[in-house]
Parts: sequence; structure tokens; C-alpha cells
Amino acid sequence: MSFQGKENVYTCSRCGGFTVTVDVAEGVTPFMIGCRASGKSGDCSGDAYSAFYPKKPWPVHVPTTPAWEWYRPGRGEVRRLDRASREHVKNGGLLLRKRSVADSHEARA
Repeated sequence: MSFQGKENVYTCSRCGGFTVTVDVAEGVTPFMIGCRASGKSGDCSGDAYSAFYPKKPWPVHVPTTPAWEWYRPGRGEVRRLDRASREHVKNGGLLLRKRSVADSHEARA
């Protein structure tokens, strides 16, 4: 089953914030990530856990537009990754990055 184009919600066990993601490529994403609910990586030291691509409509307190995206890196980027991340990508894993403003507007259309 492909999750490409699907949105997921990660909930932080420390601050209770939500990180909304979208898969822009086919691949594997982790069950747990570092909290990014504030919009930046590292602001909260908590761990955020996947809701396993919940169906919408979501509760009103959960953001509806993904601020982060799971993507497949290009060869040049893969070469610059640490060993564990390269292995993750080699095994079908995707990487997480902040979405651009243009990407966020496309998600609403």
C-alpha cells in the first residue's frame, strides 16, 4: 500500500503539540520523530508518535495543512548523509523536511 500523497499526524508526548506531514514520495517513514510542533526541529525535546495516517476530518485542534514533508533525497544529498541515514534511504526510507510556502498552498488546492 502506498502512502504517497497521504497526510499523517505526529503527537508529541512532552508538549502535546502536533506535527502534520505529507508523503511526497513512496517509501518508509518512522513511527516516532523528534517534536517539530513549533515549526522548528529541536524546540521541544519530546518525541512525537505517528497516528498512522488518520482519516479526515481531524479534530479542530489539529492543524489541517502539512508543514513538513517526507521526500526521497537525490544522489548528491544521499552522499552527504551520515551512515545511518544513508542506510535508511537505501532501505526505502524517506527523509523529513519543512515544506515551502508554495508546497503548503498546493496542499490546500
